[in-house]
This record gives sequence, structure tokens and C-alpha cells, in this order.
Amino acid sequence: DDEDTVDLKVLVVDVSLDKSVSNLRPNQNDIVTYTIVANNAAGRDTAHNVFIQDIIPTGLTNVTGITGRSYIKWNDHHLGM
Repeated sequence: DDEDTVDLKVLVVDVSLDKSVSNLRPNQNDIVTYTIVANNAAGRDTAHNVFIQDIIPTGLTNVTGITGRSYIKWNDHHLGM
């Protein structure tokens, strides 16, 4: 007999992102804070290996934790239900 049965579990994830900024019209030397919130609220399962990348707007300098790049990225995050 060359037949077998396999049960597959289809994962249900629904990742969403929301980005906000503390100051829409900053003046020179003002501090601007961007907040990015990732959710899997509608998903029934954990989203694995989530990759998020955000472009740093032109003109911003002294970005905390960033050297020589024009983007910020987060790798291999897991978003629960």
C-alpha cells in the first residue's frame, strides 16, 4: 500500500501595522518620535519570522541607533494572537 494520510494545520495570521508620528511639522532641532505598532489581532495563530522595514524620512539626522542607513528594520519577530 503506497498511500498515507497527512493532517495539515493551516495557520491563520492577519498582521497589521500602524505608524504614528509625534510632530507632523517639526522645526529644525525638534525631536520627532515615530511609533510603529504591529498586531496579529485577527489571527488565530502566532505569526513567525515577521520582517518589518521602515524608511527614515529625508532630512532627519541623529536617528537613535542608526548609523549610515536610510531605513530601520526588525527581523524574526513573532506576533502572538
